[in-house]
Amino acid sequence: MYLGVGMSTRFDYDRLDIHKAYASVRALTRERREVWAKVLSRQLDGVDVRRIVDLGCGVGRFSPLLREVFRAAVAGVDRSERMLAAARAIPEAETISWIRASAEALPLAEGKVDLIFLFLVYHHLPDPLAALRECARVLTDNGAVFIVNSTVEILDSLRWLPFFPSARQIDVARLPTREEVTHTAARDRRGPYRAQLDGIRGARGVPNVFHPSARLG
Repeated sequence: MYLGVGMSTRFDYDRLDIHKAYASVRALTRERREVWAKVLSRQLDGVDVRRIVDLGCGVGRFSPLLREVFRAAVAGVDRSERMLAAARAIPEAETISWIRASAEALPLAEGKVDLIFLFLVYHHLPDPLAALRECARVLTDNGAVFIVNSTVEILDSLRWLPFFPSARQIDVARLPTREEVTHTAARDRRGPYRAQLDGIRGARGVPNVFHPSARLG
């Protein structure tokens, strides 16, 4: 749900065995790892990254890549115990710290994190503003929040969607717009955030819409 507009109930990742499917079909291929390594390096060039939070890490598919790209300490944070159990089973699990917590209440000290990474997490947040405020609390003065998420604007580019009107209605309800993301970031008076919205299309393994938001010191 986003700012009161979304699905009537939030998906519970601990009710079902969806963590098994995520672990088996959503792993990063070598090609996708290479794409994302380049994107992360390019977009965060100049940011001194030593401590990273992979917020909403799920089964941990990006956590090892973040550690590899930045050679930084990484904490994978998720509210789902089943997702974290799958993350702890990956080969690189011992190199990552795994924490069960919500985005709105991070058990981390103030001003200690250089980068917070959210991949397809933003539209799941029950309170995006509270989550961004919590991110601002734990970030260093020059830290960054890096958000990758689909938005309503990409729906017209999905050629199959007109054949499934009900699916479009669901996506319109659950996805934010670009304006809503930037407006929510701007409302965080503890930040604030500078929002950059870049559309990335046609690259395998990369969502159509890419939102990095860098905190202003």
